[in-house]
Parts: sequence; C-alpha cells; structure tokens
Amino acid sequence: MRCRVLGTVELVDSDGRSRPVGSGNQRMVLAALVAHRTRIVSADALIDMLWPDDPPATALQTLRTYVSRLRHHLGDALTSQPAGFCLQLTAAQIDAGQFEAWLAESQASVDPGIAAELLDRALSLRRGPAFGSEADAWLVRGEAMRLDELAIGARICVASLQLQLGRPAAAIAGAQALVAEVPHLEPAWEVLVRALTAAGRTADALRAFHRAAEQLAELGLEPSAGMCDAQRDALLPVQTRAPSDTRRSRAPHASSSMIGRRRDLDALHALLERSRLVTLVGAGGVGKSRLAAELAHESASRAGQDDGRPEMVWVELASVTRDADVASSVLAALGVAASGLPPIDVVHQLIDLDVVVVLDNAEHVLDGVAATVVALLAASPRVRVLVTSRERLGVQGEHRWHLGPLRARPDFDGGGGEAAELFVARAAMSDPTTVLDADDPRVAAVVARTDGVPLAIEMAAAQLVTMSIEELVQQLAAGVSRLTSPRRGAGRQGSLSSLIEWSERLLGDDELATLHEFSVFAGPVGAADVTGVLGRPDASDTVRSLVERSLIETDRNVEGATSFRMLVMVRDHAADRLRASGRAALLQRRHADWFVDEACRADLAMRAGQHRAARARFDALRDELRIAHRFGRQHDIALAARLSDALYTQARHALFEEPQQWAESTISQVEADPAAAAFDVDVDVEAVGAGGWASAAARSIARGNLDEAWVRAQRSLSAAATGRQRMLSLDVAGDIALFDGRLTEAVAAYDEMRALGLAEGDQFYAVLGGVGHAMTITYTGQTADAVDLLDQLVATTPHIGPVSAGWIDYVYGEAFAVSDAPRALLHYDRAIDQGHSAGSWFLESVSRVSAGSLQARVGEVGPALSSFTSLVKIWLDMGERTHQRTTLRNLVVLLHRAGRAREAAALLGSVDRGAAATYGDEARRLEEAREWVMHQLGHQQFELLYDAGAARDIPAAARWVIGALRAAPL
Repeated sequence: MRCRVLGTVELVDSDGRSRPVGSGNQRMVLAALVAHRTRIVSADALIDMLWPDDPPATALQTLRTYVSRLRHHLGDALTSQPAGFCLQLTAAQIDAGQFEAWLAESQASVDPGIAAELLDRALSLRRGPAFGSEADAWLVRGEAMRLDELAIGARICVASLQLQLGRPAAAIAGAQALVAEVPHLEPAWEVLVRALTAAGRTADALRAFHRAAEQLAELGLEPSAGMCDAQRDALLPVQTRAPSDTRRSRAPHASSSMIGRRRDLDALHALLERSRLVTLVGAGGVGKSRLAAELAHESASRAGQDDGRPEMVWVELASVTRDADVASSVLAALGVAASGLPPIDVVHQLIDLDVVVVLDNAEHVLDGVAATVVALLAASPRVRVLVTSRERLGVQGEHRWHLGPLRARPDFDGGGGEAAELFVARAAMSDPTTVLDADDPRVAAVVARTDGVPLAIEMAAAQLVTMSIEELVQQLAAGVSRLTSPRRGAGRQGSLSSLIEWSERLLGDDELATLHEFSVFAGPVGAADVTGVLGRPDASDTVRSLVERSLIETDRNVEGATSFRMLVMVRDHAADRLRASGRAALLQRRHADWFVDEACRADLAMRAGQHRAARARFDALRDELRIAHRFGRQHDIALAARLSDALYTQARHALFEEPQQWAESTISQVEADPAAAAFDVDVDVEAVGAGGWASAAARSIARGNLDEAWVRAQRSLSAAATGRQRMLSLDVAGDIALFDGRLTEAVAAYDEMRALGLAEGDQFYAVLGGVGHAMTITYTGQTADAVDLLDQLVATTPHIGPVSAGWIDYVYGEAFAVSDAPRALLHYDRAIDQGHSAGSWFLESVSRVSAGSLQARVGEVGPALSSFTSLVKIWLDMGERTHQRTTLRNLVVLLHRAGRAREAAALLGSVDRGAAATYGDEARRLEEAREWVMHQLGHQQFELLYDAGAARDIPAAARWVIGALRAAPL
C-alpha cells in the first residue's frame, strides 16, 4: 500500500487503485501520521488536532477506532506504541518521498537538460496543494507548507533552466503560471522579465517588471537588485547586452522604515571599520537580513560623501543547497567568471578586491561559507565580510554580533519600547482605520506574546486586516508559532512554525530532542535546572549548542550567572512537537518534582537567615513554580501541598500574593470534589496541607475576613504533620488572634512557635515567636517586659538574618513609641532598611505605617498627611485590607491633629466596621479623636458623615481619603 499526499490524501494499492480512507477525521489522522512518518505521534496531540476546542468524553475511543480502520489498509506499517501511534512507511511508499528524491537528483546534476527533466518528473506527481483539505491541521501544517514551498522552488528552477537551455517560450509559460498563482513571488517575476527580454519582447518585459513592482508595493517592498538588473537588461540595446552576472549584486530594498535598530547599526558600522569578519547572529525572524541590508544602504549613502568607503556586495544564500555552491554564488555576485577553474580556486585569486561582501542566510551551508570566507580574506587584505546566520562560522578572526528581539519597554535612559512602536506602525500599514498607541495594554499583550521578534510582530499586525486587536490577543494566547504571513510565496518565512522547522532540519537528533524538551520550562533557568529536569548529564552542553544556533537565548544576572530561555514562538512550536512525541507528561512530572525540591531548598535557606539569596532564587523560579503548582493541582495534590509549605514564608513576608491564590484554588478544587478524578488518589480537604491552609488564611487576613482566616488557620493546625508545618500554622494563627484582640491566645501561639523553633533548630521561627510575644505584650502596656524579651533574643540568637533583625527593630519601635519617640523612629528606620534590603515588603510596609503614625503624633501635620497618602496607597495597591484598616485608624488620629473633623468623621465610619480590634494606646487615641469630632460637628452632622463613611468598604474608603487629601491639602 502506498500513500499520496501531493494533493488530496489517499491510499493506493499495488495496482494503482485508490482505496477509500473514510471520514474526514480519519483522513486527518492519516495525514498527521504521514507528516510525522517514522516518528511517534501521541494520542493527546491527535485528539487536540481533531477536537481543538472541546473533545468529547469518547475522544480516545473514537481515535482508536480511526487507527484500527487505517490499520486495515496499512497493516503492520501502522503501529501502536505506549506513547502514541507511528506510521512506518519508507520514503518510496509515499509520493512526497519520491518527489524529494527527484529534486535531490536534479540539484546534483551538472547537465541543465537532465536537471530540468528530473524536476518535471517530480512536479508531475503533484495533484494539488500538499495534503489537500487536511493541510491546515496543526500537526500537518508545517510539512504541507514545506512541500508546497519545495514545489514552488522547483517550478522556478524549471523556468530558469528552460531559459538557460535557450527555450524562452517554455520559460515564459512556466513563469507566467507561477506569478498568476503567487503574485508576490519575486524570483518568478525576474525569470519572466528575463525570458521576455530573451524572446525579444522588450515592451512585455518592461510591463512585467512594472506589474511585479506593483505587487511588491502592496507588501511595502521595492524590487530587489536582481529585478532591477533584469529591467536594466531589458532597456539595453540588444548588441550591448551583457550577462546579468557581470555586475555586482546590491542589497535588497525595503520601502518601510526600520524601527529600533539604531544602536545595532552603529555598532556594526564600527565593527566593520576595525574587523575583517563580522557574523551577525540571531534567531530566525529577528531581522538579521533587514539589518544587514540597511547597513549596506547606509554605507552606500556614506560612500557618496567619502569615496574611500568600499562597495558592499550582496550574496543571497537562502536558495543555495550545497556547500560546494557557495563560492560560485560569491563569484556570480561579484561579476567574476570562473573560467573553467574550481570556483574556490578563483576566489583565492581575487587579489585586488576591495569590497565588503555580505553573505546572507548562511546557517545551512556553514562549511561552504567558512571555506569561502577564509579564501576571500586570504586573497586580498582589503576585503571585509559580513555574514548573517543563526550561528557563528567558527573561523579565526571572527567577531560575533548577536541581534536580539526588540525591547518591549523603555529603559531608564529612554531607549527601548521599539517592539510596540513597530507593531503600531505595521498595524497602520495593514489597516489604516486601526488607531493604536504604543502604551495601549492590548499592544503590550501582543508584544509580550511575540517576544519582540520583528517577523512575529509584523505577522501579528497583518492579522488586523481580518480581526480586531482583542481577537488577535486571544489568538496569540493560544499559540504564537502558528502565525502565518499574508504574503504568498514567503518561503520559509511563511509562518513562524516553518521558520523554526528550517532551523530544526540543521540539528542532530540529541539537539532536536533537547530543543523540544526545553519547552517544558516557562522562563529563564540555570544549567543545574536543565540537567535536573531533562535528566541527562550532558543536557546543559546540548542547550549551549542550541544557544549557538540561536534557538535558545541567554540572560545574565547582576552576579554574572547565566540562565537559558526560549522565545515564545520557539517554545510554542517545540511544545507542540513534545506533545506529539508523547514525552510531555514525563517531562512535566520531572519539572514539577525538581522545582518543588528547589523551593524547599530556598525555604530552608530563608529560615537559616540567607534571605537575600533565597529571595533571588524564589524570584528567578516564579514562572516555574507556577507551572509546578498547577501540575500538582491537576495530578498530585501532595506535591501541591509540599510546594505550598515551601512557599508560605516567602509569600507571607514578601507579600507575594500568587502562591496564596494557588492555595485557595487547591482548596476550592478539593472542597468541590474531594475524590476528584484529576488526582491520582482520593484526597480530602486535609491533603491541601498545612502550608496550603496557612497561605489561604493569610489571604483571608489580607481581605479583612478574620473569621474565615481563623477557620483556615485551624485547618492548617490540624493538617500539620511536622514541627516545621506547625510553626507556620501557629504564625498565621497568632497574627489572627492579635488582630482580633484575643491577646492571650496570640501569646500562646507565639510561645509554642518559639519553643518549636528552638527544638527544630529553626532560628527564623524561633525569633519570630519571641518577637510576636514581645509585640503582643507591648500593646497591653508591658513595654519594659517586651524590651527585656527583645534584648534576650538579640543576646541569645547568633547570626540574626535581616528579616528577623528587622522584626526585632520594629517591635523595639513599638515599645518605645510612647515614651521615647526619637528612639522609636530610629528603630523603625532600621526595620524599614532591613525589610527593603531583604525584599520583605511585609516588614517594610508595616514599619513605614508605624513610623508615619508616630510622626503624625509628634511631627508637623502637613508632611505627615502627605506621607500617609503614600502609605494608604501602598496597601491599596497590594489589596491588603486588614493593615489598611489599621493605617486608616492612625490617619483618623492625624486628621484630629489637623483639625479636619469632617474627613475624620467619615473615616471613622469606615474603620469601625468589620474585623481587627483596637487596644492599648491606639484605642485610647482613636476614642479621643471620636469625642473631639462629635464635639466639633454635633451629633446630627457626625451621624450623617459617619453613615456615609460606613457605606464604604476599606478599599473605597482608602481611595476616598486619598482624593480628599489631594483635593484639599494643608
């Protein structure tokens, strides 16, 4: 049985009779298996292809039925594997395989006639576009586009060979058919112009050139150097006409302006002034060719003012398929005849050459380019070479310039933000009615998903012809690698996926597997993370090889450590391939296990006082931890619980809200269905874990719901299976009791936490327990006892970390606030500095509130009110209601001092409602303010303003008071 895909997908028996495949879905499965011939395609990937939006419950059973029916025709060639299905057909059993074999034979032939005959034979196999109606399926699209591009290239080559063989009429017919089908296919237009010229039809040749220019103008392009040469040849008298390869090739023109590459241009100009070989490397679609062309045109413009500048000669290598043909292409661009000698020998003889040679798109013929470049540089000391490639040549004297994506946001000196500018400019070209601003959040979403890659940005902008920007953002969220160019005949740049596939064809098996596996990572990761997750000792070395090939990017932090990341378009494509291979589930499990372990290690480092290093590690892993927790919620609730335990302390003290939201999601999921089928084992609500319940309790505190927080804290305590878990449960339980005015319970919780910390060797929670006790008794007026306890903590705790030291300073400040304001402010300032340096926004923020409250009582009223505006805004931005309520209560006292009775009355109405008790000096000051306000306004006016404030919740009250203070400052 043979399979035909160069047209409608069909099976053909040994007698050449077509066999019916069945339904459209069954034919789509066959198409996907052929497109991935000899490779395993997972069941999940096939289901995703067949039912992308909402697969039915019977999807897997239906898929197996399709495969069974196909196996009736294909026999043992179609195998079922644990990871999916595989079609083991030879290339000769598929028409596309025979098609490519004849193409390869034609390229190897030195006889134009034989080459043309082989190409005709290959093209005769085509019955229409590759894979027919199945070509748009995501598992098929890349292979279908590749085969169609090969066919277009073959037809162009046939027309060129006909012209070379002295058959202009046949060349005209072939080229005319091509431009009728693909109006923007410039190489076909060039063949047509030259064939018409060769046939003596000069007027028709010039008309063809103008039609080509009009088609290109629709895309914002100008005719290339080759097209311009063809026009010039048509204009010359017949007797003075010379072969086109006697003039040097110039860089292609683009009618649209370049955005955001000024620094790169200046750097390349400077490099070429002092270096003889520069390789411009970068990912596919990042704009290497466009930048090199702009450099050539700028050099030509400068040469008009400075005759000492060398000419720049352009050599396009995209269509060169053999290393041996690179030297010939260079000679043709230079207008040098080979004279029967091997082309590389002729290059060695170019001793008087004084040019800059630009070799564009070199990555697929690197060996040939390296040999030719070495010969050029050895032949003449005045030659310089600029190469564009996805990886360096690796020859002596090479200077590498890496071209990265455009920056999405302006930097500190005003540079950057070019990605948004480019999208806005190209969107206006695609649809003049679309009016966008670079600061538009929808534009920011597009730029983020395209990673600042110019080709991806331009493809995205082109979609605005048929969809709104909101629809575009939604489409990009589903996968950016499936973006396609509106330009027909765009070749390997017809889609982002095909662009990446071009690079994949240059990789070895290990590199290709590692590329696909790396898509399991969400953000920048270190070499140890790569080795740990991919599970191979040499994985990080292979990743470095992919960096060299511009498929993986690198970042360096301020300490100089290197991390690796993928552009979004590469990751989306690689993730599709990983799913199709059936290895995705294994890699996702390894990823989750590794990063949960890393979070546990960072948590231990934080508790040991290494707050800055731990914070940096948590920040670096945030994207990976998000994926790991999602995996746990879906497949392994115990894993999610472990991660919640590890993240509790960091989330609480850095006011990192997201892990608390993850914990709440887990609780909601388990409470909705305790035996949810998503989990590997039956679970109950206790399986959320102590850290999960404690994180959720902290989230409830932030929302100002202390009753809910207390219930969750009790669940955390009951779920705690170890001393370490119980400590974090006691931490949140003690704080809730303190906020609620149950001071005896708070002290008991803090004391138990301190005892456990000492027993477990956990210095962080041992100190925190002592600090909590001291803080609680401070609020009951036992300041001397509190200071003694703090002194004892300082004397008995070795190597106190910055967060622990900051909390001690904070409570010292609270203890001295009434009796010694300057001393208290000194401690508050130290706590603020410690919190800021360690990234503990919790410590820093509460210290700023207490310092501001003290200054409001003892300092000048005007500056204090201004300071409180920023303090209120801090909690408002964080969505934290309980601490916001405390801040607003202190603001009532300040408004009393400022004589602003109306604002104080309204704010009292807001802060009196709901949770968080007042006690000690705070309660006394608040009551004094209340009595003063009532005296100033009278009972009736006070009640009106108080009721108006009571109608506002805490966030609304915060926004109202900020507005009131800004509208009528002192």
